[in-house]
Amino acid sequence: MDTSSLSVPSQAPSSSSSSTACKQPWDVGSKVSAKPSETSNSLVHQIQNSTEAKSETKQTKIQAQIVGKELNAHDKHGQHEHDLKLKMMENEHKQSMANEKTKQLELQPRLKEAKIA
Repeated sequence: MDTSSLSVPSQAPSSSSSSTACKQPWDVGSKVSAKPSETSNSLVHQIQNSTEAKSETKQTKIQAQIVGKELNAHDKHGQHEHDLKLKMMENEHKQSMANEKTKQLELQPRLKEAKIA
């Protein structure tokens, strides 16, 4: 074998290449620690979004219950008003019938007097 063909450059590692070698593990370490941090931030963000969505859903359900109760109250009030109007009409009819009966009773003695005379 010819040793001249296998010449290896005789470069001693310089301070710049050794600092690069030292930085790489640190950069890898920072990248490795950054990944869980990014994942953690992402998870926290997703949890916040989920919590906000659940909160909005709960608020919507509560508002729907309130509106439902208001509608029921309104319907009950409307039904109550309707019942009152029916009762008033019934009372007016009874009063009208009672007035007719009173007129008939008032006219009966006069009719008897007219027959006798």
